[in-house]
Amino acid sequence: MNWRFSLIKFGFLGLFAVVVLRLGQIMIIDHGEYSVLAMRQHTAERQLSADRGQIFSSDGFPLVLNAPSYLLFAVPLEMDDKDAVVEVVKDLVVNEIKAADVKRDKEDDLLKFEDDEKYPLTWPIIYRNAKRTLLDYEDWEKDLSDQVGEQLESLLSDDANQFVQLVADLDQSQKDTIEALEIPGVYFQQAYKRLYPESEMAAPVLGFVGKTSLGEDQGYFGLEGYYNGYLSGQVGYELIERDVEGKRIPFGNSKLNTPSHGKDIVVTIKREMQYLLDKKLNEGVKKYGAKSGTAILIDPYSGAIWAMSSSPSFNPQYWTEELNGEGDVSRITQFRNAAVGSNYEPGSVMKPVTMAMAINEDLVTPNTIYHDDGPVVYNGFPVRTWDNKYHGEITMTQILQLSDNTGAAWVGHQVGFEKFERYVNDFRFGQLLGIDLQGEEAGIVRDSSTWRDIDLANMSFGQGISVTPLQITAAFTTLINGGFVYKPYIVEEIKVSDDKVVQTQPTILSHPITDETSEQIRYMLKKVVTDGEFKWFVKQSGMDIYSVGGKTGTAQIPIDGEYDPHKTNTTFIGFGPVEDPKFVMYMMLSEPTTSTYSADTVVPMWMETARELMNYFSIRPEI
Repeated sequence: MNWRFSLIKFGFLGLFAVVVLRLGQIMIIDHGEYSVLAMRQHTAERQLSADRGQIFSSDGFPLVLNAPSYLLFAVPLEMDDKDAVVEVVKDLVVNEIKAADVKRDKEDDLLKFEDDEKYPLTWPIIYRNAKRTLLDYEDWEKDLSDQVGEQLESLLSDDANQFVQLVADLDQSQKDTIEALEIPGVYFQQAYKRLYPESEMAAPVLGFVGKTSLGEDQGYFGLEGYYNGYLSGQVGYELIERDVEGKRIPFGNSKLNTPSHGKDIVVTIKREMQYLLDKKLNEGVKKYGAKSGTAILIDPYSGAIWAMSSSPSFNPQYWTEELNGEGDVSRITQFRNAAVGSNYEPGSVMKPVTMAMAINEDLVTPNTIYHDDGPVVYNGFPVRTWDNKYHGEITMTQILQLSDNTGAAWVGHQVGFEKFERYVNDFRFGQLLGIDLQGEEAGIVRDSSTWRDIDLANMSFGQGISVTPLQITAAFTTLINGGFVYKPYIVEEIKVSDDKVVQTQPTILSHPITDETSEQIRYMLKKVVTDGEFKWFVKQSGMDIYSVGGKTGTAQIPIDGEYDPHKTNTTFIGFGPVEDPKFVMYMMLSEPTTSTYSADTVVPMWMETARELMNYFSIRPEI
């Protein structure tokens, strides 16, 4: 009996020791882990989203806003009448798709399906995306309604599904209409979407907002991409204590970390100017059969961008429509702001820059004579005039008027390799200008150690060197503003808080030419307009009564190391009035088909636009 009693006693003692050790492990060693588990059971964390900053034009008009958006979803188990839900959604989808405004310029934009194919609907349905997949025949409404009904009945048949997404991107009015029906089991999930009141206006400048791989908002391209850190803000969170049913305990412990909302931005864009530039550029691309077009309007005395336009463009609110199955947004050309993100050989608009170098070095004056007697050979390569005509004794001013390649090459060689390289650097070619937009390119300037005589000749009249539209515009601005290279900028101010605003101040990057040189160039460029090859177009547009200056550029496009004689980029950069410039405007058409010359394409477009700017700036005619 004693050994049995001892066995039982020691058995209980062993069991007690195990319990004590286990309790010690739970209460001491694993205390932190169990505390976390307990906290997770009776506390809940709710993320508090931060409002994204809004964007306003310099005249106070909203360019980008935040608008409430709603997802309609259903809980099948809570539904009394699933058929009623099916009918409501069918009518909603079909009627809204009928009313949706989706523009198509070409028949090819319609996706074609065989008679036995179904519409590729995805849930939740988004109206604009659905409409773009519709067949172009009169029975589409019935076919679409039937398919919506079939798919909805299948989705709602499983009561185990607690979250059936039906229709996305509903506005407040649509939400109110559905809520008034008081259908059990139907709910809404609120979110915010970016709203662009002016549709495509300045879209490449603004960019758009997409999602990261984690589902978070992310700005892409333009301002949305460059200033994403300022615009997005920081999310907050709230920790609350809840009971066993998951309900909040009224006086339980809680912790609140309020979100830091994004900062509003005011840009230098002037709405009226931007509208004008977009309108004229789109008209010009269509009229002259161009592949694309770019335009810039800039303040010559600060570098502030008043308008910047690219064509074709896109609607940033519906940017996904441009993907067409492409997963890499960087490959969509419409998203890229060509004004800052495309390199091209500028052609003859480079000649005034070369001329300014020589005048600034006291190598020539506007009246210096050049003997234009025929083609000039450099390193075995002949340089000819654009029309293969030669004019004998001509002045430096006439070199610009006639856009004479041989004369410009001669001027470049008077400057010489060393000084030409210095001016190229001072004018900021081959370098980022630092504009506050995502996607800026630096242009392409070959290493000076590889330059030959033919290279210097070509660069003097704008070939063999690549620039961005913004770079050549900034350089041209330098020619007429007294010789200062200003850093271009697009954001006027950032509203850091209710009582604090950070304003952008003009920044001078360099001062390559003197005020005297700048004045001489201005009046030489005036002669280009009044007495140059395109003066007929100036008179036809009614611009002959205004004091303006400018220069054309017609550059052949290099393909596989050779220039295609049938494809050109046509450019005109001008300013007005000559005596006291109020604006500089750049316009470029890529591969126009009605003519390969600037005088026949971009010059009339520029003059028509400038005519309206004269009224905007209250510039009086010379007469």
